[in-house]
Amino acid sequence: MSQEREPLRFGIVSGDPAAPSRLQRVCDALRGQMRRPIAPFVYPTFAELRERLVAAEVDVAWAPPIAAVQLELAERVVIAVGVWREGGSSYSAAVFTGAASPLRHVDDLRGKTIAWVDRESAAGYLLPRLKLTSLGIRPESYRELFAGSHEAVVDAVLSGRADAGATHVSFAPVRGNIESAGWSRVASERDVRILVTAGPIPPDVIVVSRGLAEPELITEALIAVASSPTTSDDVRSLFAGRGFVMVGSYQYDGLRAMLQR
Repeated sequence: MSQEREPLRFGIVSGDPAAPSRLQRVCDALRGQMRRPIAPFVYPTFAELRERLVAAEVDVAWAPPIAAVQLELAERVVIAVGVWREGGSSYSAAVFTGAASPLRHVDDLRGKTIAWVDRESAAGYLLPRLKLTSLGIRPESYRELFAGSHEAVVDAVLSGRADAGATHVSFAPVRGNIESAGWSRVASERDVRILVTAGPIPPDVIVVSRGLAEPELITEALIAVASSPTTSDDVRSLFAGRGFVMVGSYQYDGLRAMLQR
């Protein structure tokens, strides 16, 4: 009998207590598709996951778009699939506060505390921060709190530890209503107030290590698992999207140009 191949290591970022068990089910389904064991790893921040990717200690990983392009330019990874969100493959960023907050306008953020995800998050830091700067709200005019994940940002805002925060939000393409957001699992649209949005942002992705053989097999397996009735809910919860889709390199050209300046 031939010896079983070494497991692939699949890493994601989440603060959801249910994430390890959900990712385990996804990995089990991927194993069925690929005939190769897949080991799940859940990290509290993308900074830690990135370290594991660079050290070749993770083979397959979720990544926000800017970080994915940075790793791609450094020849560490290739992009396998994009996350298909409720409003389409692209999404936006929202700077939000609690519904009962006295903050009504971005000008009210001066002197307040804003919760970010981390310095490499497109929706949770980079784009909304640039948007605020373009509106005259410069970083030195407010305090910053780095929470580490979208869930932690939402918790910081709703618990009052931060006055406002930034997270992802997806809008329906025609009606324009919110279909999903960083707060969707713990709060409704009535519980928050959006102060400003930024975007659209190309989709989050699943990347694979550049040295991994046959990355197209992972792409096919991911798309199949996301559409399976037994794991589609897990994929939706873990990645805040309907599933995975092929993405074109051109969708990230703007980010590449920005990062290569």
